[in-house]
Amino acid sequence: MTVKLLVIGERTPRDAIIEQVARKVSGSTTTHIRRCRSPELLVDIVRSVRHSHGPIDSLDLYDHGTRGAIVMGAAALFGSDSDPTTPLTGAAIAAELAPLLSELAHLRLLGCDTAILEFNDPEGGRMMLLKLARLLGPRRSVFGTIVGIGAGCFDRDGFNDERVVELLCSAYTAIDFTLPTYNQRQLALNDYWLAAPSHPQPPSSERQA
Repeated sequence: MTVKLLVIGERTPRDAIIEQVARKVSGSTTTHIRRCRSPELLVDIVRSVRHSHGPIDSLDLYDHGTRGAIVMGAAALFGSDSDPTTPLTGAAIAAELAPLLSELAHLRLLGCDTAILEFNDPEGGRMMLLKLARLLGPRRSVFGTIVGIGAGCFDRDGFNDERVVELLCSAYTAIDFTLPTYNQRQLALNDYWLAAPSHPQPPSSERQA
């Protein structure tokens, strides 16, 4: 059985946007839902679920994000600048998470815009995905977002998987391609479906790992 875990940030005072998502997924029967007040608590939360249910196949982290960064509760969790040689913020946490994940696990950073491009720093989001993927191991997939993420992106059981192609980009994509903006992704998908409506999959450069 696939072990899915969604960790949602928690803060005082409560954040209305985050609490809306927490309420929406509170009745999940397929995904373990946990709240986290700070990055230092994340590993213990994931370890507890692994101890009870086995290695984590899908780990989703939801809190506020920006280009190349995501927070968890009270502080920054992961982050990177555009320099491929600088260390990842949160590298020690990533290293502790790695043995708690299954061999082919997915880690998805569901804060807003975590993989998005910006004119003044176009590589920050891409570098965060690549550095995380390197720390977690070659057979695991890391995803970031290219648009703002709110309650409309979730259903009762967590992140709506029908929106993965539309809203997320993977570290595998980031190796060989410049990460698209949301508008670029939408145009590419529209062009694909119009040109080849009988094909069930988007083109390889846009396919998620």
